[in-house]
Amino acid sequence: MLPRFFCPELAPAGQEMALPEAVAHHADRVLRLKPGQEVSLFDGEGREARAELLAFGRDPRARIAELAEIDREPPIAITLVQALATGDKMDWIVQKAVELGVTSFQPVSAERSVLRLDGERAAKRVEHWRQVAVSAAEQCGCRSGCRPLSARRGGRSTRWRVRGCRRGQRRRRPSRY
Repeated sequence: MLPRFFCPELAPAGQEMALPEAVAHHADRVLRLKPGQEVSLFDGEGREARAELLAFGRDPRARIAELAEIDREPPIAITLVQALATGDKMDWIVQKAVELGVTSFQPVSAERSVLRLDGERAAKRVEHWRQVAVSAAEQCGCRSGCRPLSARRGGRSTRWRVRGCRRGQRRRRPSRY
């Protein structure tokens, strides 16, 4: 299986294109690919290309061998509304959601959420989760991780409560009898 990378813009078949800095770094330094090797590039909009690496360094380039429209998405759009979780849990949730085919993701601050994000910190976390989603899409072969994550405008998050519960009360479990 060819190494797969996200490139927001793909050149037409037969042409050369500049590789994004992060893609070039990962291919060269992490995977230790050499010029002349083939890779798979995708744009997150359903186009995927087989490309040959030409050069790394200051001007990383690849030549597009063939370009194809590939649809690997589920037939329905799935939106995950997820309460903010602490630590690496949120990264794991985003990663697994992308792998399962979730097409959009809405992080919210729930009444019992420990994590609180606002302003610049929220923007940084959303950008981090976008990168987690792109990485998951590169590995699983889908494109849904490359769509932007939803973020509430105005810096205020929506609060969600279980229907039928008042603040400070827990929902009672139904009895078995």
